[in-house]
Amino acid sequence: MISVKSANESAQPTFNLAAALDRLGGDKQLLRTLAQVFVEDSPVLLTKLKAAYAEGDASRLRHAAHSIRGLAANFNAHTIVDLARQIEDQAAGSSEVQETAPANIDRLAELVAAMSQELPAAARYL
Repeated sequence: MISVKSANESAQPTFNLAAALDRLGGDKQLLRTLAQVFVEDSPVLLTKLKAAYAEGDASRLRHAAHSIRGLAANFNAHTIVDLARQIEDQAAGSSEVQETAPANIDRLAELVAAMSQELPAAARYL
């Protein structure tokens, strides 16, 4: 299990390759491919997420958060999955979006960036 630590909290598990590999039936090449997809797609999705928030487009915000959640779920990245789900739920109709979304989006971007840096190297060692 790989962990990331921000200045405000203790280390949290970022992703779990062993569990992901188990879910993929031990297919290491598929896991490496999914890791590459995560690295390539997550920055684009974060850009879309931030733009949707800035433009007040709840539908696009929800879609981008859902896509990030799906990518992260492949690797049992529970913290990212939970945070993306919060953003997705908030965009689905809560007035809390304006109050909590900026902090959630910033934290999500931090976690996704850390995972994007750590994931390729970790996947190579399978």
